[in-house]
Amino acid sequence: MSGNLFHEKLEYLSEEQIIKMANNLVIRDHTLLKHYPLLISFSERNLANRDLTTIMGLAHMIYGWMPTMLNRGNVGQYSNNELVDKIWENISTGALDKNFIEHLIGFVNYSIIGASKLLHFCNPNSYAIYDSNAYATIKGRKAYNHSEIDDISKYIAYMEKLKALSKNAEFIQGLKNVLVTKKVDVNISDIRCIEMCLFYTNKEKKT
Repeated sequence: MSGNLFHEKLEYLSEEQIIKMANNLVIRDHTLLKHYPLLISFSERNLANRDLTTIMGLAHMIYGWMPTMLNRGNVGQYSNNELVDKIWENISTGALDKNFIEHLIGFVNYSIIGASKLLHFCNPNSYAIYDSNAYATIKGRKAYNHSEIDDISKYIAYMEKLKALSKNAEFIQGLKNVLVTKKVDVNISDIRCIEMCLFYTNKEKKT
């Protein structure tokens, strides 16, 4: 039932709702925003080497954001060079294939939240961060069960919705215009602009 409710509310998430969220944003934690472009820049410097070393280095970097020790995962797949190459191929095309994501979470504590962050820093134009704040904003309540959120099908649905919203150039420009008034640097991907509204709408409710 809870999963169905998330999918239903996600389906009806509208451009008007996102703009309203942006207008109501109060962003107090500027440390995250100041660090973000530095981490993006660091990621870009390393993406020329699309190998296991880069995946694991970026995985540990994003877990510094969470923060949680990166101590679980499918270590056996690390030696599968063909799989690593396939993962990079999927990342570069912005794929949302369930089988690909199932392999990817094996690098990041079997966490879809961790995988979403890794995907975002590897390809910020194609992937948004998915976490408990975005989930709670969409579902409309603060309380949640971690296992309820950590669901690949919900992440895929979330990404498909945000990608669809990001295709409207007029909406994105209007959203960026509002975010500028909130002192947000909009030199970021379109999909990141939407995700920030979802993230901070719930984050500031909790502070």
